[in-house]
Amino acid sequence: MIIWLNGPFGVGKTTLANILHKRIENSYLYDPELLGDFLQHQLPQTVCPEDFQDYSVWRQSTYKIVFNLATKTDKIIIIPMTIYKKEYYQEIIQQLMQDKIPLEHYILLADKTTQPFWNV
Repeated sequence: MIIWLNGPFGVGKTTLANILHKRIENSYLYDPELLGDFLQHQLPQTVCPEDFQDYSVWRQSTYKIVFNLATKTDKIIIIPMTIYKKEYYQEIIQQLMQDKIPLEHYILLADKTTQPFWNV
């Protein structure tokens, strides 16, 4: 089972993911952004674009890692990751669902008036 937390940058996905991880027994927190950061720092920009989501290797790797986690463990996998392009959503999240991986996709939203409080 996967719980995918999507939404704008800074809306609280990682904060919520950490809370869920502490409260849900048998859960595992996986952050695909760490792989993206690694690729950005280890590869030249001519290979890995400024936005690592535009790098097909990141998308393919994210899909494969999450698929393997979901099929090789009985843990509830919590993923805080913004996916903002429709085609990338289809490549990763929709493909996992088509592969019959149980996945709950939540999009976190916040009113702009709450933004000043995000870093409190």
